Amino acid sequence: MLAAAALAAGLAACGSTAGHAAKTTTSGRTTAASRLLTQGIAQADAKHWSQAITTFENVLVLSPGNLYALYNLGLIDQVRHDPRGAITRYNEALKTDNTYTPAMYNEALILEPKQPSAALALYQKIVAINPRASTAYLHMAMVYSRSGARSLAAQARAKAISLDPSLAKYPLPKR
Repeated sequence: MLAAAALAAGLAACGSTAGHAAKTTTSGRTTAASRLLTQGIAQADAKHWSQAITTFENVLVLSPGNLYALYNLGLIDQVRHDPRGAITRYNEALKTDNTYTPAMYNEALILEPKQPSAALALYQKIVAINPRASTAYLHMAMVYSRSGARSLAAQARAKAISLDPSLAKYPLPKR
């Protein structure tokens, strides 16, 4: 499922202080971008990737730098096994909002197998922003465990489980 929560969070306003006519135009663009975002999410959920990509790109025309359009384009790239494209989109989303942890988390998942240190840095940033990010703690534990830092792995896993006991079913990997 794509970022349905993105709609609940709302769109970033297309700021304008140039008077009532500009506000009306901005409001119309925001409404159109919101409708397109909803449409793009439905298309992506139905796996109509090409249509969803076009729709999210149209959101960006109306609302340049739209966090949710960029994030969803990254998700599509990730699902379609284009890690480079996904990371590019997630980084663009993070330029819009450098605290948007879903983009950080997905980027960390991509980086984890080949760049564990970079992934670990992102997980650490996530938990600094959201100390209740249980899955970020769990992934930190996995990275620590694979690198041989068993004590740090155990601490991160314990924190993950304290936040979400259902995560106890995931054992730490061997080095």
